[in-house]
Amino acid sequence: MAMHTTRIVLTEPFVRHPAGLVFELDEATGVSGWDDDERVRDRQNFSDKRVYFLPDGGNGGSYELPSHMTAPCPPEVFVGVDLRTGPCRITGAWTAPGGDETSASPSNLKYDAKLLRINDINAQGIEMTLERKQAEIILVDVLRSETLRRFEAAGNPFQLDFSELPPGFYKITIHLHKGPTHYLQFIKAFPYIVEFQGNMGSYQLHRTLY
Repeated sequence: MAMHTTRIVLTEPFVRHPAGLVFELDEATGVSGWDDDERVRDRQNFSDKRVYFLPDGGNGGSYELPSHMTAPCPPEVFVGVDLRTGPCRITGAWTAPGGDETSASPSNLKYDAKLLRINDINAQGIEMTLERKQAEIILVDVLRSETLRRFEAAGNPFQLDFSELPPGFYKITIHLHKGPTHYLQFIKAFPYIVEFQGNMGSYQLHRTLY
């Protein structure tokens, strides 16, 4: 079944995201504090307790994003805008010596990886140097749990071009031949931050910069 998404704007900072960032998330919201007992739910007030599932809080971890910290993104903001020109932001990196993601530990790859300027646009790809020259790489759309691409990387350093990716939450899994498995999580942002003015009837746009 296709996921139905909606675009929202952060109206205040959340975890490691600044106010004004635009996200496209699953429009089906959960409720914080939902009780499994239907009799209890009948007596609970869930006004202003709806939450979105946010795959990445800017630190590689997923969160419940309260809806009261967001506002609908004005539909005209991105009319005629190439959404693929938003920057990439690396949010987390982990390494699993045995290839088991549940036993992975944080790694310095997040800081060692270099963001690339492609087609005269900043932060459109990633360059990495690993301990082995050849690896299989899997690119996953984290929001939809969908594998987008599998490919081989040879050489050190090697470059990954994400200039054709739309805004979203992504993870690459790097299986080194006869070596550990690396995981790198990143966000491809929308090109603009939306800064609401006053009662949110008006707004200003700023380029998204990390």
